[in-house]
Amino acid sequence: MNRCKYLSLILFIALLAGIVVACNKEDDFVLQGTYSLPAHINVEAVRMFTVAGEVKDKTVIDNFLNTPKGPFGDGGAVYDLSTGFYLDSPTLTIDGDAYCNITFKQSLDMAIINAKFMDLSTFGVAYDADIVRLDPLVIVSANTGSLYMEKPSKTTDYFYIDQVLKIKSLLGIPSPLDPIDGFGGKSQMRSNFPFIIVNNEVSVPVLIFSRLYNDFPRYISLEWKKSWNIANEDYLRNLSLHDTILIQEGKAVLRKQ
Repeated sequence: MNRCKYLSLILFIALLAGIVVACNKEDDFVLQGTYSLPAHINVEAVRMFTVAGEVKDKTVIDNFLNTPKGPFGDGGAVYDLSTGFYLDSPTLTIDGDAYCNITFKQSLDMAIINAKFMDLSTFGVAYDADIVRLDPLVIVSANTGSLYMEKPSKTTDYFYIDQVLKIKSLLGIPSPLDPIDGFGGKSQMRSNFPFIIVNNEVSVPVLIFSRLYNDFPRYISLEWKKSWNIANEDYLRNLSLHDTILIQEGKAVLRKQ
């Protein structure tokens, strides 16, 4: 009996050690090292939302996408929505001159970011950046002005409340700016770069969306954007009566160097 208890204790210790090692490996993966862009972005199917909720019928979505809409604006132009989305492949090629390198420092709350990928750009400069953790979303917030700017104190400062795009890409400083030789003031901004860390992978979210709203019987406006971002689920659940929104989410899973 004593021998069985002894073996059980050894097995328990070994199991506990394995869990600790696994957790440490997870932390190492998430928090340390340099990650860069892959060759492709993974994209999901197009989703459709109206005031009644999400449309699940693929036939309805396909018919809506493939039926030209218009007139748009005073010019009366007709627009083919299907050209604004990626419908033929679950992946799309990233431009050859694009890059996104993020290095997580061992201090756990700092990183170095250097990027040129869609709206994500540090303009050729590697910035020291703060990390804001909103598990699994991580915001890398880098000062891009000529003076140091304090990190915003509330996570709500990083979000738009009433738009499809959720993360603010730039934050301006609210206090007065210092003059430069009597001419104007110094620019102080923080660029915010969203990353998602989940299931042992670091990725850059990509969002493509179209928003159509019909205020008058024969007048439809279109809003289209491709961006690094994620959809605001609260916004999608609270659309106005005439809104129709199509979104296609994707991600570029970064490779560890």
